[in-house]
Amino acid sequence: MSGKLRKKQTVTRRQFLKEASLVVGGTAIASLALTSACGSPGNSSTTTGTTTTTSTPVNTTTNTSTANTSTPTATTSLPPAEGFVYSTPSERPPLMPIPGCTTFTATDRLYIVEHMWIKLVAENIVVIGITEKMSELMDKIYSLYLPEIDHKLTKEGYFGYGEAAKLNVEFVSPVSGTVRQINNELYIDIEMHVNNDPYVSGWMVTIELSNPEELDELLTPQGYTDLNAKVL
Repeated sequence: MSGKLRKKQTVTRRQFLKEASLVVGGTAIASLALTSACGSPGNSSTTTGTTTTTSTPVNTTTNTSTANTSTPTATTSLPPAEGFVYSTPSERPPLMPIPGCTTFTATDRLYIVEHMWIKLVAENIVVIGITEKMSELMDKIYSLYLPEIDHKLTKEGYFGYGEAAKLNVEFVSPVSGTVRQINNELYIDIEMHVNNDPYVSGWMVTIELSNPEELDELLTPQGYTDLNAKVL
């Protein structure tokens, strides 16, 4: 898949937040984000590969409990960073619905308002990708650019770029660090992985953290869900 970039209709971080009407501090209002990825609760559905939703509702009681933990990425059995190689998980994460929307939040990771998720997978190593909400906002993604191995990232800086049917978006890094892996499978079939499976096979890069304390500043699953819930 070509990594060629087109600057026409590019949405920067500041522009994206303005268009999506997401305000740092927890305020969310009706906007492009809500109208393009939210609908009436009775018609909620998703095509994402992480789940198949029918008329049976998701068990929000269990998932909400998971989402309320302060550090959903924490674990007592993290592998060491040295020699660590991340591979796509075989299991799907637990999900919680975003009220009034057709999209879901994975409850085993952290988030930023720019619709990126981040998960601690080894000592000082995280994996990041876009959320299901971002996938819906962009629609079909047909071109993707990711950084090279050893590229240095800064928190709130851009680490990638995607061209899609509705939006061209620069992806924001939730943390500072060094790129250690890139998911090259995305270049083979962007739609299958990023559009249809953003929480699992759609992961983008792994990063070795330079400032692990930045994880404490991110949104919990419940916080991200509340921020994006449609006001009915």
